[in-house]
This record gives sequence, structure tokens and C-alpha cells, in this order.
Amino acid sequence: MALVQKSKSLLKEHLWVQKKQKEIETHVAWHGKISGMYCEALLREHSAFTYLLRTGEEEGHFYLSFVQSPLSFKHQPFVIRFSVKGWFYQNGYTGITPDLDELISLIMHCSSEQCRPLVKQEELRSFNL
Repeated sequence: MALVQKSKSLLKEHLWVQKKQKEIETHVAWHGKISGMYCEALLREHSAFTYLLRTGEEEGHFYLSFVQSPLSFKHQPFVIRFSVKGWFYQNGYTGITPDLDELISLIMHCSSEQCRPLVKQEELRSFNL
């Protein structure tokens, strides 16, 4: 009986992970597996608080890369963690929230209205192609 409950618990956790990963990977600012240098090239011509989401070095790890000021970029890692309240996006030991868009504004220290996602189709315009 205990093994069945543990299996159900692991399945529930796995489904939560899949749901949160899908939320990230279908976000309008998702760019997948790109390097930090390529990311900066994409963001170079954009204003402060323009951001994109990309894959981190390990499974379940992600980066929020954004323009802090002209030609100044930040690449903030974040992960999905499980707690008694469910899965959360976590940025270090502070900034825990169940909402991805709220986490983005917390990481960038701005209001959600100031956050500007770099939509993947815009990357061609970034290179003037």
C-alpha cells in the first residue's frame, strides 16, 4: 500500500514538472537552447526590461536573460522546485512564486507592465535581416 501511494505521489510530482516546463517552453519569450553570447546579440538593440527565456545547463534549470540598461545584460538562472504548497519557480532563496510572469518581474525588479518579452520572430529584426 505504501509503495502504491509513493508511486502516485511521484507521478503527481512528475505531472507538475511537465506542466511547469511546458508553461516555460510555450511562453512567448521562449528561445530554447541558445548561448549567452547569442542571447546578448538578440537583445542588443532593445530597451531596458526586454527579456527572453532560455534553457539552463541542467534539466529543470532555465535562464531569464534581459537588458538592464543599454549594452548591459543580466542572465539570471532559475529552477522549478517542489514545496508543500506545490511547484514553484525559484530564483535563489528569495523570489518564490507559483506564477512565471510574476517571477520575471521579481527577477528584473520592475513591474509586470514594464517587462517586454522578446518574441522569437523578432530575432530576425535584431540582426537586420
